[in-house]
Amino acid sequence: MDPDPRRSHGGERDQGHTGNFFNMLWALPGVARSGPDATGAWMREFGWYYDLARRWDGGFIHQGPPEPKNDSYGMWDASGAYLLGFEQALASIRIARKGSAGKPVDVGTARALIDDGRGWSARLGLVGYKTMSEPRLLAALGSWSPVVRERAATELARRKDDPTAQLVRMLEGSGETPRDLDARIGACQALAQLGKRAAAAVPTLRETLRADDLWLRIKAAEALAAIGDAAMPALPDMLAMLAERDVADDPRGMQQRYLCFALFERRDGMIGRSLEGVDREA
Repeated sequence: MDPDPRRSHGGERDQGHTGNFFNMLWALPGVARSGPDATGAWMREFGWYYDLARRWDGGFIHQGPPEPKNDSYGMWDASGAYLLGFEQALASIRIARKGSAGKPVDVGTARALIDDGRGWSARLGLVGYKTMSEPRLLAALGSWSPVVRERAATELARRKDDPTAQLVRMLEGSGETPRDLDARIGACQALAQLGKRAAAAVPTLRETLRADDLWLRIKAAEALAAIGDAAMPALPDMLAMLAERDVADDPRGMQQRYLCFALFERRDGMIGRSLEGVDREA
């Protein structure tokens, strides 16, 4: 279940891998895990879709994406998927007896979660972010949502002003609360979007490579790779990290996976195109 608002918000409901059938199926049951106020806020926003999708005989056929051709699930009988949504108010179906539901949210939080998904459309791109002030975009980098952080970072990088100094201060945060950590990760995303313009952040990013949080380390490595030549002094650090193993906290080797992209990707990797000047022994 994807907790991010973009997967069940607005026109993005029409997207999905090979089609949007499973987005339609699981979006509302996923929202319902956060309680009745979350479900109510979601239905006030998107309930019209359920009304318009009903056929003359009371059933529902998978609508597919707004394109001339059907997706992989074209003409599937989707009645059960829609009835799962309508059933939320009755609370008479229990799909799984084991496992914990999400923590219920209140009305204000539910509305805020929906607002987190606004500001983007497939046709207009980051239309809502273009009108945001720089302080608001910087604040959005501290969002719980990776997508909100990504979109704020993209819009910041499109502007002429250089926010590197502010981003470095965010990156130097204490990380003592989840929001501090989110802001530090968001700062890395913005520095990566700035690319060469963020060269002044290299020393702080090198320090961040040793952060306690795995994802923060990965995002720091991605930012260094995006900065390019000015970040080459960090190459020995990243090669050493590539050789490390942490069976307890990273059993799947995700640090190595993302470092491989940052280092060896042919187009954007730090040494993907050439090993010139690289310590071969390292």
